Amino acid sequence: MESSDRPSTSQEVKYEVHLTNRISEINKWASEEGIKVKYVSGLMVTRTNPETGKLEVLLVKGASLVNQETSERKAKDFWQFPGGHVRGGEDHIAALRREIKEELGVSIPNDLFYVKTYVPKPEPGAKEVLAIHAFSLPGNCDWDVKRGNVTLGSDVSEMIWTSDPLHDEKGEPRVLTQQTDYLLRNVMGYEGPANKNTLRDEEYYGDPRE
Repeated sequence: MESSDRPSTSQEVKYEVHLTNRISEINKWASEEGIKVKYVSGLMVTRTNPETGKLEVLLVKGASLVNQETSERKAKDFWQFPGGHVRGGEDHIAALRREIKEELGVSIPNDLFYVKTYVPKPEPGAKEVLAIHAFSLPGNCDWDVKRGNVTLGSDVSEMIWTSDPLHDEKGEPRVLTQQTDYLLRNVMGYEGPANKNTLRDEEYYGDPRE
């Protein structure tokens, strides 16, 4: 991630300015194109395993980050970052905090990073597009069901910490949502062959004007 993409961690919480500006840009573009925007947020959380020293990523199964109705019905089968939809009129950061509280029973600390918002390039004639906010938490996270500081919500069936989020314990490609697969590869820098098992909600993320 380039330094210009990483907001300040000062008490002024400058990431919120970056987020607000990005939302304004997207909404203006959508209004001009006559397209409705649905926003979702994903939270990238990491820790260093105290026993192995490896960096691990937190993934959940069955959460509501995925987009389309057909995908939501399959969500229980796919791993993804915790997060979910922004309700109409809801503050976008408040929405992320609400989703994490509902899914994991934990409160997000104030040192939250806004990373970027990714928008899929709409198909010709599309009436709706998904915009994905990517957030992260700095440093080590101690959220763990085994430690007793996480309570999985009704829409989360499982939570794991993994040093290889692209593959399962057998070395097979992990079944991920497209949004999570994209963020792991293009934001967090994990490398591996294309995952044919990934849920393909959208094939393109970037600036909708491209």
